[in-house]
Amino acid sequence: MKKFRQSYSSQIKTHIIITAIIAVLIIGILITIAVGYRTRSTETIINVSTAVSMSSAKGTANAIGSYFERRISILTNLSYLFCSCENAEEEEIEKILNYCYNMNLFDDIAYINKEGIAYHRDGRVKNVSHRALFRQGIIGEKTTFLNIDNEFDSGNYDIYSVPVYNENDEIIAVLSGMDTPLSVEGVDYVEIAGNADCYYLVDERGTILMAPENSPVRLRVGDDIFAKTGDTKGLDYYLNIREASQSVVTDVNGEACIISCVSIPGSVWSLLAVTPYDVLKSYLGGMFVITLWVVIITIAVIAILTAVLIIRMLGLSKHFSGYVAENKKSYYVDEITKYPSWNSFREHYPDFMKNTGTSYALISLDIDKFKTINDSLGYEGGNEVLRQLADIISRNINKTDMFARNSGDLFYILFAYDNISDVRNAVSNIINDVDYMDKTVKMYVCMGVYLIIDHNTTVETAVGRANLARRSVKDQKQSSFAFFDNAMIERIRDERSIESIMEEALIKKEFKVYLQPKYSLEDGNELVGAEALVRWLHDGTLITPNRFIPVFEKNGFIVQLDYYMFEEVCKLQKKWFEMGHRPKVVSVNMSRLHLRSKHFVEDLVAICNKYDIATKYFEIEITESAAYENLDILLSVFEKIKNVGFHVSIDDFGTGYSSLNMLKDLKVDVLKIDRSFLTESADENENASRIIACVVALASSLNISTICEGIETKEQADLLKKLGCNMAQGYFFARPMPVADFEKLAYEN
Repeated sequence: MKKFRQSYSSQIKTHIIITAIIAVLIIGILITIAVGYRTRSTETIINVSTAVSMSSAKGTANAIGSYFERRISILTNLSYLFCSCENAEEEEIEKILNYCYNMNLFDDIAYINKEGIAYHRDGRVKNVSHRALFRQGIIGEKTTFLNIDNEFDSGNYDIYSVPVYNENDEIIAVLSGMDTPLSVEGVDYVEIAGNADCYYLVDERGTILMAPENSPVRLRVGDDIFAKTGDTKGLDYYLNIREASQSVVTDVNGEACIISCVSIPGSVWSLLAVTPYDVLKSYLGGMFVITLWVVIITIAVIAILTAVLIIRMLGLSKHFSGYVAENKKSYYVDEITKYPSWNSFREHYPDFMKNTGTSYALISLDIDKFKTINDSLGYEGGNEVLRQLADIISRNINKTDMFARNSGDLFYILFAYDNISDVRNAVSNIINDVDYMDKTVKMYVCMGVYLIIDHNTTVETAVGRANLARRSVKDQKQSSFAFFDNAMIERIRDERSIESIMEEALIKKEFKVYLQPKYSLEDGNELVGAEALVRWLHDGTLITPNRFIPVFEKNGFIVQLDYYMFEEVCKLQKKWFEMGHRPKVVSVNMSRLHLRSKHFVEDLVAICNKYDIATKYFEIEITESAAYENLDILLSVFEKIKNVGFHVSIDDFGTGYSSLNMLKDLKVDVLKIDRSFLTESADENENASRIIACVVALASSLNISTICEGIETKEQADLLKKLGCNMAQGYFFARPMPVADFEKLAYEN
C-alpha cells in the first residue's frame, strides 16, 4: 500500500510539472499571439472590409444588370407589335404607341423609322438620325443610355432602344423606351455596413453616370472618379481594376476609402462601391476588439478562455462565410420552392444552347386563376401549392434539364428531347400529376411549348413565344397545353387590329342586333321570346363573334358593348310597344366583368327608364362560370336584378364547377342547358339524355324553367319535349336573324 501511495504521488507530481510546462508554453504562445494580433488587426480589418465590399458590390452589380436586361426584354417584346408598321400611317403608329404607353411599362415610348424620324404617341415628330440610340439600333444593337435628353420632353431620362424586325427578319425601325433615371430605390441593393448610399455607376472612361443623393464622399454625376482620388494612375488604373474585379484602398476627396469595382453584366459600365474606411472599421472593428479582449482574458484563464477564443474565431469565420453564402443562395435559390431561381435559369440558359447536338423545348407553365386559389387557401396555402407544383415538374423532366419559377405562379422549363412525343409525354404527365394533387380547390395548369430550332435564340425570345402558346389555352376550364406556331403572332396582330377600330365601330353603330327566336315546347312550338346576339358589320364585311368577343372580354371593352346591346334592345321593345304589339321577353347576355361594378343593376334600370320600358320584358343572362369566380357577389347581383323586375337566366348550365350549390342559393328564372349534352341522334338511352331529364326535374321542383340551346333536328326537339324541357332554340326552329326578319316572324305571321 505504501509503495502504491508513493508511486501515485510521484505520478501526480509528474503530471503537475508537465501541466505547468504546458501552461507556461500556452501562456507564452498566447502572449505572442496577443502582441502579434494587435499589430495585424488593422490589416485584418482591411482584408475583411474589402471582401465584404466586393461581395456586396457583385450582388448589386448583378441586380443592376438584371434590371437593365428586364427593361430591354420588355421593350423587345413590345417591338413585335410594330413588325408590320414599315409602311404604316402615322395614326396607326400612334395608336400602337399609345397602347404600349397605357401598359405603364415605360414613362414614354417612341417609334423611329429607317430614316431616323421619331414618332411620339401624341403626334410629335423629331429627326433623331444623329442620335447614337438610333444609329446603333438600326444596325441591330440593343442599347441603354443613362440620364440623357429624350428629344421630346425637357429633362433627362434613361433611354433603352431595340431594333424592330419585320416578318422577314429585316430591321425596319428602332423602338425606344424612356424611364426616369435609375436611382437607389429602383434596384435591390446589397447594403454595406447597413448603408446603400455607397454605389456609383460609371462608364468605360470612369465618368460617374449615377450617384446616390446622400453620397458620404461628395461624388456627383459627371465626376471623373479617379480624378477625385489621391491616386494619379487615372484611366488605365481604373480599366485594370475593372478587368480584375478587385478592391483598392485609396483617398477620395481627402478621405481614406475602400473602392470595389465590378463590371455590370451585359454592358460596358461598372459599379463602384465607395465606402469610407472608418465606416467599415467601426462596423467590423467591434468584433475584432471583442476578440482581442478574449485573448487577453484567456492569458489569465488558460483552458476555458482558450476554448472561448477558438470558438469565437470559428464563429467569426462561419459568420462571414454564411454572410457570403446567404447572399449567393438568395440570388440562385427560389425562396418559395427552394429549387434554382429564375436568375440561375437565365444565367445557365446560354450554356445549354452551346450543346448544339441536343434539341430543346422552352415550356411556359402557370396556374389558371391562381388568384382564386390564393384567396381560398391564403398566402401560405398558395405557396404550398407552388412547392407541390415545383416537385411535380422536377420529377417529370430529365435530371439534366432545368426549370425555375419566374414570378407568382409562372414557371419555365428547359426540356431536352429526342422526339416531339417526349415533349408531349412530359407535359401530359405534369398535367396528370396536377390532377392528382392533394388539394382542396380545383386547379388547372396552362402550358405553352416553344421548340427551339435555332440555338442562337435568346432566352427572352424563347420565353416570349412559349408565353404566346400558353395564353392561347387560358380560360378553358381544364388543364391544357399548346405548341407555338407563327399563327399565334398572326392572331395577336388580328387582336391588335380589332382593338384599333373597336371604339370607332361602336360610335358608327357597326355592331348590329340579331335575334334568335325561342320556342315553347309545351304549347305547339309557340314563339315566346328571343335571345339578342351581336354581329359586327365592318366595311361591308361580317366579323364573326368568335373573333372579337374573346378580345373584348380580355381588354374589358365587352362592358361597353353589353350596355350598347341592352340599349338597342330597349329601343326595339319601345318600337314594338308603340306599334301596338305586346313585347316578347328578350334575353341579353352580360359578361361576368359587370359583377365588378357596384352600379351594374342601377345602370340597366336607368336605361329602361330612359325608354319607359318595364324591366319584365328583359332577361339578364350570365354564364355559370361567373359563379366560380365569386359566388357571393353573384348572389348579391342576382338578388338585385330580381328585386327590380328583370328575369334571370344561367347560361351554359351544367358545364361549370358548382351547379347544384348555385341552385340552392341563386334566385333564377331560367336554366339554359348547354348544347354539349345533346347528340345528333338524341338517343333516349344515352347518359346525356338522363342528365337532361334530371336537370329538368330538379329545376321544375324549384319552379325554374328550362331551355335547351343548339337544337338542330326534330328528333332532338321531340326528345326534349318528352323529357319535360319548357323551351328550346336552335337552327331547327330558326337561325339568328336581323331585326326586320324577326318582326315579320313574331308580329306579322
